[in-house]
Amino acid sequence: MKLQDYIKNKPILETQQLTLRPLRQEDVADLKEWLGNSSIYQFWGKRPGKSDLNPALLFQKPERPTKSFHWGIVHKQDNKVIGDMWVYLIENDRMAKVAFRLSPAYQGNRFMTEALARVAIFCFEETELQRLWADVHTQNIASYKTLEKVGFKREGLIREGKMVNIYCDYYLYGMTKADYIEITDKRVPPFSPLSTEKGGGWKSSYEIEKNESVSVEETVVNGVVQVANANVEERQKIISYTFAGTTVFLSVLEILLSINWNAEGLALSANVPWIAIVPGILMILYDIICKARGKKLYGAWAIGFCLLLIPIIVIGAAFLICGIFMGK
Repeated sequence: MKLQDYIKNKPILETQQLTLRPLRQEDVADLKEWLGNSSIYQFWGKRPGKSDLNPALLFQKPERPTKSFHWGIVHKQDNKVIGDMWVYLIENDRMAKVAFRLSPAYQGNRFMTEALARVAIFCFEETELQRLWADVHTQNIASYKTLEKVGFKREGLIREGKMVNIYCDYYLYGMTKADYIEITDKRVPPFSPLSTEKGGGWKSSYEIEKNESVSVEETVVNGVVQVANANVEERQKIISYTFAGTTVFLSVLEILLSINWNAEGLALSANVPWIAIVPGILMILYDIICKARGKKLYGAWAIGFCLLLIPIIVIGAAFLICGIFMGK
């Protein structure tokens, strides 16, 4: 379908925990609970307006037909509107801006990540849009982390630019259809389909195989976390390489510090400083701490054990070589 097809009939989008639908008059009570909360507008670029403070004003005038989308985000379990989402400023049916707000009472539960990912799927699979973008205050960490989890890339920094009604530093984020296809082709969650058994019925181009088990942590309750696992793995690679390099360096340093040159030849001191085993111990502790915090790692304990063996093998070999020299 095309954007033109949605001018009068806005779609209802489903995730496992949320429903995204057009706002209705009966939502006023829910909106009053959070829409006027000043904390929401700290990095919004403006103060709460009249319709934010009095949501009933949103429904006084008939809605004009438009290609833009404005969804209320309904929490299924509580049956309450907890946020809203826009896809607007559509240019040439090709590019659109996204914006979102969430009730403070529901923040920190990845609901917005879930909602935004579903909107991205809709835009790239069910419309002709080729690019989504957003601007976000540099201090609005929660919002730009949400964008990054869904696959948006930071494309620039605007210094002292105008964002709505204020001048501030803000980031530009963008996600193209090519980005979306790359993520889905590589089978990197964020974009996992809803189970039809749970009332979803929707399928994206990325489908999980029938026999494949997907944990809540990996799919973030169907809501899709971008590269969460990939980021952990990449971070661990960096730590592993750093610790491995440090271990080798300290092992060599230990040997150099322990060598005794004398008239009888080459020998090693009996008092070898075993500081080179520290990186291995730290790697094992890192694994234990991360597992205690529920983080998924990839054999960090094994890497730590190997790092422990490196100085033992290196210094053992040095003793052997020194013994050969002394034997001569």
